Amino acid sequence: MNNRPLKYFIFLIFCFFSVTSLADDIKSIGVPYIQNYPKSLYLSGNQNWSIAKGKNGIMYFGNTQGLLTYDGKYWQQYEMPNRQIVRSVAADDNGIIYTGSFGEFGYWKIDNKRLKYTSLINLIPKGLKMTDEIWKIYVDGKRVIFQSFSSIYIYSNNKVSVVKIPAFFLFLHKVDKRFIIEALGKGLYELNGDKLVPLKNIGAPLPGSVLSILPYKNGSLLIGTSKDGLFLYDGEKYIPFATPANTFLQTYQLNNGVKVLGKYYAYGTILNGLIIIDENGNIVQRINKSSGLQNNTVLSIYADDDQNLWTGLDNGIDRIELNSPLYFYFDKTGLFGTVYSSIIYKNIIYLGTNQGLFYSPWVGGKDNSFSSFDFKLIPKSQGQVWDLRMIDGQLLCGHNDGTFSVTGNTIEKVTGISGGWVIKKLNDNYLIQGTYNGLVLFKKDPAGQWKFDSKIKGFDEPSRYVEQDSKGDIWVSHAYRGLYKLVLSPDFKTATNVKYYDEHNGLPSTYGINLFTFENRLIYSSNEGFLTYDEISNTFSKYTTLNKELGSFAKSNKIIKADEKKYWFINHGKMALINFSQPGKIEIDSNRFSSLDGRMVQYYENISKISDHIYLISVDDGFVIYNEIDLLKRKKITLPSVLIRKVEDITDTYSTISEVGNTDSEIEIPFSRNNIRISFALPYYRQSSIKFQFF
Repeated sequence: MNNRPLKYFIFLIFCFFSVTSLADDIKSIGVPYIQNYPKSLYLSGNQNWSIAKGKNGIMYFGNTQGLLTYDGKYWQQYEMPNRQIVRSVAADDNGIIYTGSFGEFGYWKIDNKRLKYTSLINLIPKGLKMTDEIWKIYVDGKRVIFQSFSSIYIYSNNKVSVVKIPAFFLFLHKVDKRFIIEALGKGLYELNGDKLVPLKNIGAPLPGSVLSILPYKNGSLLIGTSKDGLFLYDGEKYIPFATPANTFLQTYQLNNGVKVLGKYYAYGTILNGLIIIDENGNIVQRINKSSGLQNNTVLSIYADDDQNLWTGLDNGIDRIELNSPLYFYFDKTGLFGTVYSSIIYKNIIYLGTNQGLFYSPWVGGKDNSFSSFDFKLIPKSQGQVWDLRMIDGQLLCGHNDGTFSVTGNTIEKVTGISGGWVIKKLNDNYLIQGTYNGLVLFKKDPAGQWKFDSKIKGFDEPSRYVEQDSKGDIWVSHAYRGLYKLVLSPDFKTATNVKYYDEHNGLPSTYGINLFTFENRLIYSSNEGFLTYDEISNTFSKYTTLNKELGSFAKSNKIIKADEKKYWFINHGKMALINFSQPGKIEIDSNRFSSLDGRMVQYYENISKISDHIYLISVDDGFVIYNEIDLLKRKKITLPSVLIRKVEDITDTYSTISEVGNTDSEIEIPFSRNNIRISFALPYYRQSSIKFQFF
């Protein structure tokens, strides 16, 4: 029988023109992007008790049903010898995974191309019996420490030694290179070698139930207790850490903690998700079920080296993307319905929805402390809001019932002409608005306020988009079919000439035609790409140069100006920020916005600029803050290697040939077994568009 070594080469195409990591700042507006991994996805137990990341980037979870692994694409479960719950997991630099369960601890290692478990309990000295669970595991150089409530086991040089204890334990904590544990009723001890030494304390005793010990300033420790809040330890005494977070942690029961980004502290709770505080104790983030977590009970918490915060929950696993420039606010209660428009005006954020106009003070993160929004409905604004536009210092609201001027938490009707879809400036003194039944004119009064002037006569078609060309003519995109060009009278009050454009003028169809001002010229979107208009021939033709550069975004249904030479292109639910500042070259950034795909209201997408680098993006059930300035602070990172996860023979029956392909060893497969499936993944845990190429 002829055999042939199986060799494969897989390359990664990462659709992101600049792969970078964020500056280490956590915003206090909204919440970071949260990726939910429900039980229905990973197909294992509800509870996840511990988390670790291996040297090859694979994530490991101590799960109710065993060891759970995730590589960015595939989940895999491995059972313990007696199907015990895996309470603890740790990974070393050699690719070995250590786990602890009831009456059992050991390690997982690739053996004969499969991940196999080796128990270490047979190395426990004779006469000692293990009768409880391993809750913590730490890799410390060439030794591995396993901790239960009754013993500390140290595995080194293929031997297991047991540390004598002064009392029963709670949990062992690793703080830099130190190991500190609470002996119940006796206080904190430090593990020095194989001896436990009590920490010095000349002050009041520390309350019990220590569930987190993290490094703090100048070598001190930040200690978290279950129900008594946070304490600082300076090497001699314990001092209560007076912080706004204490009330929250005491009320909702602190359960675990981890230091993130070098200067923040994340604490998981039993009753209300997690909070993140800064070094001064200010709450900068509060994340719970109402803001995106699957469950409010955080059983485990882990910060990886890519600024992801992983939470093992009482039901599911979540990943919080601390390195994302996108921060979210979602209406989980259904208070304000579907968001069609949003804007910030005079320190108030307004949301125009299908139910009315809502407002809340805009916190803006001025003092970097977390503050939730409190949206309320503006009286008499009930109904569909289409458009919010601030023009010359006045906020105008296009509504199903007319157009309103907005001041604080009140509105004043400017006109009762229904369906204000879009409003634009004609010149310094006039505005033009597209409505359900034609065009409306507004004029600035002596006090500088926009007032209703008249409905433009001679044109009554539904006017979804309105633009003015270089000659002063008005172009209107019909809400459903075709385009119109209008010549207005000198006083703008009458359409003296109306031309209708359809397939006879070169449009690929009369449906789905929209128009936008792009780089001081009008362009027209269609399902076959962007079009330009030639006045001499009175026809439309494809904008070939632009379409070729835009790729899939050539069929965008909407363009929104972002900044000088920068535009948002929205292609039927997918969005990109495209930079045209370099002549002959464009930069398309769609990858970082992939988490928003399909979340905006189609055909009513809305993005408003808050400041020089911050944008407010309306989504179905809330809004998203995009902080572009963070990109300027990014540093390059190296992507992990592509992993060959499995090689399977599926010729007639399913069988696994190898669970790992990233080795130097060859795999030989008989010619007769000629139906082979290779699974591969990239252990990169951010919302990304990833493509693979192989030969």
